Amino acid sequence: MAITLAYCAAFGLSYVLNRTLNFRSHAEVGPQVARYVAVIAVNYLVWILGIGAGLGALGVEYHLSRVIAGACEGVYMCCALRWLVFRARS
Repeated sequence: MAITLAYCAAFGLSYVLNRTLNFRSHAEVGPQVARYVAVIAVNYLVWILGIGAGLGALGVEYHLSRVIAGACEGVYMCCALRWLVFRARS
């Protein structure tokens, strides 16, 4: 439970900082937050729980499975935030 709560708090702060500092977005917050929550849910289920725990269950050493999952998560988040959440207005 503590990990999930910390994860939610970290991604809430991440949204604010990414919106302000990285992407300098001025789009409406409501639709952006909805897309962000969807991206975060997929991130948590696929990369954190799925790949990280899945590789461990397949016998991959724990630290290596976390590094692999973290690398995949980094690429996914960068692409999803740039092209889905904070996309430039047309």
